[in-house]
Amino acid sequence: RVETPIWSCASARDYLDDLAGACRFFTNAGRTPPALAVLSTGVVRPGVAKVQWSLGVEWPSAWRSRVNLLAESELLLESGGGGGGGPRVRAIKETWHEAPLDVFGRQVTPRLRDLVSLWNSPTAEHVPMWTERTTDDYRVLRVPPMVAVQAEWVETQTLLLAEQAPLPPEFAFTGEVKRSEWYSCVAPSLLERGRLSQQLPGNMRQVAQRRRWVLPLPAAFACLPAAELPSPDGGSGGTRPEGVTSQSVQYVRRPSMRLAARSIRNLPSNKAVLSAARELAAAAERDGLTVVRQEGQPVVVQMCYDAKIGWNKRAQVSMAVWLSMPPLLQDNQVGVLLDVPCTPVPLPMIDAGGASGSDGS
Repeated sequence: RVETPIWSCASARDYLDDLAGACRFFTNAGRTPPALAVLSTGVVRPGVAKVQWSLGVEWPSAWRSRVNLLAESELLLESGGGGGGGPRVRAIKETWHEAPLDVFGRQVTPRLRDLVSLWNSPTAEHVPMWTERTTDDYRVLRVPPMVAVQAEWVETQTLLLAEQAPLPPEFAFTGEVKRSEWYSCVAPSLLERGRLSQQLPGNMRQVAQRRRWVLPLPAAFACLPAAELPSPDGGSGGTRPEGVTSQSVQYVRRPSMRLAARSIRNLPSNKAVLSAARELAAAAERDGLTVVRQEGQPVVVQMCYDAKIGWNKRAQVSMAVWLSMPPLLQDNQVGVLLDVPCTPVPLPMIDAGGASGSDGS
């Protein structure tokens, strides 16, 4: 038996028939094919396995909205029959990261920031996140594993406190904007910040910060083999801004992250982001959560939903749009990393056309 948030089936045959019908629906009329990715698998207890997965589909609408679903399937297993057969799936229970009406209502219907930016960019697909619990001070979010372009630099001196837009650096862009093309946009813009200590001559040290721009691939590209992805390097080996000691860009597979997060109003200034992070870390630790710190400071993850990153049909980063919204309508969130550090794994690029770029950082 299969139980999902929107239907139930009494047999495997009925379940497969329903899946085939849904697949036909979402692949009609030249729509982008559905993209399914298995994020993790594991055994919960004897006879029960769990699979975490994501599914991206293009909804049939004039604005070509993209619906991204984050879900878990719990599989009840039984021993196979004679002849050395493996375990058989007896039942499946499926849960989504949000209720069905919330999933489709928030992602199918254009948001205000999509409507006001239609003249210069398409609507954005959103990275689905699982809300584990909510307190008066923050929400505990689970960000799913993802394939992303990760651009980063290590900054020092005045750049530590300089105001910087939550948009990727120039060397992360490998494509260009053409009015005749269709683009796949993703929100929010993700920026991770962590403290470092750098060695200087004379056995001295200086405070530094690693700034990582995380650009999740659209669901349509995230399932491609690494060899089919274009080079992500738009010139990381070129001139660096003053105060930047190293910079690089590459494709990575990022593990799941657990965050304590909250919204901030007005512009995400340096002071506002760091103040919110310190308050979040203190509140989370009071509640018994483990905050990941580097050089004594929490690792900060900034999420800007007023920004979107655009990819052309060749899977190249081609645009970044940061909308100017009235203060009360701005959607910026700050999170602090919980439990364990996030250690991205670089994707192996096979040929020269897909080699990642770095200046040795």
